[in-house]
Amino acid sequence: MTMLSVSSLPYCGEYSRQLLAKMGIKSLIDLLGFFPYRYEDQSNASRIASLKEGEEAFIVACPLHYDLRKLGPRKSLLCAHIKDASGECEALWFNQAFIPKTYKVGSLLLLKVKVTLNRYQQLSLHVRQTDFYQPHQSAIQPVYQLTKGLQAYQMKRFIKENLKKGHLYEEDYLPKVYQ
Repeated sequence: MTMLSVSSLPYCGEYSRQLLAKMGIKSLIDLLGFFPYRYEDQSNASRIASLKEGEEAFIVACPLHYDLRKLGPRKSLLCAHIKDASGECEALWFNQAFIPKTYKVGSLLLLKVKVTLNRYQQLSLHVRQTDFYQPHQSAIQPVYQLTKGLQAYQMKRFIKENLKKGHLYEEDYLPKVYQ
């Protein structure tokens, strides 16, 4: 009886397989045994207008435009003008140049941010986590310790597809009579 490889999952190509292998995940059993290191309550998303300096919060906002600035070799700062129903402000990502390709202008995002004031005393949000906003999504979300190049939504999708599949081995060890 041989364990199924993670490459048998939908959406798991060679690159994803290599990233999962870096984390010690080579089979579907390994994937199911990879537990989150904590959970976050994302149900109380704050509004931009109510954010205070120094706080960490979740917000649901829409990027209006992105501006990528190079800070040096292999260092970049991505600035975005974001908006929600209560106001607008600047959001900053460090060394996350892929963000505009993954999260298009106009898409609704769930952002975990640290609030600071810039030199003009305007709100500036340092983004810690980015994901697509899904209103039907559970408020308590797992947080996985991931490797560079692997996103939280991918990990959730791999686990969901594995559970949908319902089998972990190429051959089932139970006789057909008992299945």
